[in-house]
Amino acid sequence: MKADDDADTLHSVIAAMITKISAYATLPGDGVDGDQRPVAVAVFSKDRNTLGTFEQLINGKTSGGHLWRVKQVHSLAEASKYQFVFFDDESPDPENDWYLSAKEKGVITFSSNENKRAIFNFVLVDGKVRFDIHLGLSQMAQVKFDPRLLKLARHLKKSEE
Repeated sequence: MKADDDADTLHSVIAAMITKISAYATLPGDGVDGDQRPVAVAVFSKDRNTLGTFEQLINGKTSGGHLWRVKQVHSLAEASKYQFVFFDDESPDPENDWYLSAKEKGVITFSSNENKRAIFNFVLVDGKVRFDIHLGLSQMAQVKFDPRLLKLARHLKKSEE
């Protein structure tokens, strides 16, 4: 039961943080900054509880002048259409070419597994939620982060480690 509770906690924090992190990110092209259309977060998960957590905390939220919504995806090709993507433990890892193909619009990826190839990996450490940022992947996707956000990270990964 504890593992399920931990996963629920991480998913809730990730869902809440996605809309906040966008204010500290610079995406190429129009990105989120120059666009007032709704922003969709892709959730790559078959688990209804995970999807429900993201929907509850993100759908209808307004942040930075944007209305946010959640969309469930089932393939890497489908996920590549979105600028914000959460990958659960069961979803495939996006490879370098996936990140490179996203560089026109930028993509910020999230996971609750520190071994997943995501830009943000959230973990529980001594009962507290922490995150790592994979700078190598963010560079491939041409996404830049405010130094204030980088200072909050537990670890900054610069390459495959």
